[in-house]
Amino acid sequence: MTNKNRGEIIVELDGTDYTIRPTFQAICSIEAATDNSIISILSSLKESNLTLDQITSIVFYGISACKEHSFTKKEVGEKIYRSGIIKILPKAIKFLEYAIGVDGESND
Repeated sequence: MTNKNRGEIIVELDGTDYTIRPTFQAICSIEAATDNSIISILSSLKESNLTLDQITSIVFYGISACKEHSFTKKEVGEKIYRSGIIKILPKAIKFLEYAIGVDGESND
């Protein structure tokens, strides 16, 4: 069960639902992995201007923040690829919006 007050959302990967949470550590890790600010990443994502590796970082660190699964980044990337990258984009956008407080209270 997701907690919208924490900014949690469900993303379906490879037919299985996973919770992603925009914690402080997750956002810092995403910024470090992509070498961009979270607002820049969100803007690029809305313009469909991120690489698969960058999208994978967003989902991977969001899943890792929930501590329910222990996937490698490569495993998450493969799940995203098999699921269809275009299907993941709206969830990744919502996740980043929660992270910056656009549509929810997600400050951990």
